[in-house]
Amino acid sequence: MLTPTLTIYTYARQKIPSSRLSLQIMKEVCRALGNAAADDSKLLLLSSVGTVFCSGLEPSYLIGRLSTDRRKESSRIAEAVRDFVLAFIHFKKPIVVAINGPALGLGASILPLCDVVWASERAWFQTPCAALHLTPSGCSSYTFPQILGVALVGLIPLI
Repeated sequence: MLTPTLTIYTYARQKIPSSRLSLQIMKEVCRALGNAAADDSKLLLLSSVGTVFCSGLEPSYLIGRLSTDRRKESSRIAEAVRDFVLAFIHFKKPIVVAINGPALGLGASILPLCDVVWASERAWFQTPCAALHLTPSGCSSYTFPQILGVALVGLIPLI
């Protein structure tokens, strides 16, 4: 009997302890998913280092980039988020996510795109898009009602 193999990708950001997503990190995750898709593993285990799973998009990066050429940088950011989400959607192997702490914004929104979400007792989830006057990210406007039901999603505070 063969033992199934798995690919482990641990999201680690040395300089920012809160595990925020920048364009570079999203591209790195996309590359990791592409590599895992091509290897002989049967599933992918995704986790992070530290006490926070993911704090969503990096606001200081967004603010700094948008101060120069808003249209160009907005398009770049939107394209990176789209590619990031599509990488999860198109990944054919099961994705198991180990959540060790808070998952915020895009970090929470991608979870329904995974097959198994294993959360520690320190994990909590928040999608502050409405409070920040942003549209829902990572397909959450579609996946959350599918999983939780429309009535329950309407009761969830998005702040």
